[in-house]
Amino acid sequence: LYCIVMSYRIDDKTKSESIDGLNYAKEVVAQRVNLPHRFENIFKDIEIISGGNGNIVCRYTIPKNLSNTHGSLHGGIIASLVDAVSTWGLSTATKHHRHISVDLSVSYMRKAELGETITIEGKTVKLGGRVAFLTATLLDKNQKIIATGKHTKLILGPVDLESDQ
Repeated sequence: LYCIVMSYRIDDKTKSESIDGLNYAKEVVAQRVNLPHRFENIFKDIEIISGGNGNIVCRYTIPKNLSNTHGSLHGGIIASLVDAVSTWGLSTATKHHRHISVDLSVSYMRKAELGETITIEGKTVKLGGRVAFLTATLLDKNQKIIATGKHTKLILGPVDLESDQ
């Protein structure tokens, strides 16, 4: 049995400014999935299991309306989960900062059945001053990998909380 352990480093300044914990992760996700004009609202039923310090773990039961022509979860939705969940994890370490994607890649390994509850793990692998390197892994109920993704984001300045509503 092989096990690969990924470590990540968050510099001291960012670590001291980050908010750890499940409650903050839930707050980050709720702000995104509960707005009708954001793409993440298709994940409004996602459950946050753990989060903080650049990482997040979610559980999601796949609804039937997100299927492809083969009757399983559409690959574009998987890519959207990689994008969203890795970003949510990053947001727990970059309080009130905007970031934009500069690269996203997904490797699909097995299908995800409609109605199945999957686990999605988002990790901040490295957080620099301007660039963040993220991963996301989707796992089936038997902890077999459905897909993995790599996501690179550019860290922008602080959010203007007055105009971000």
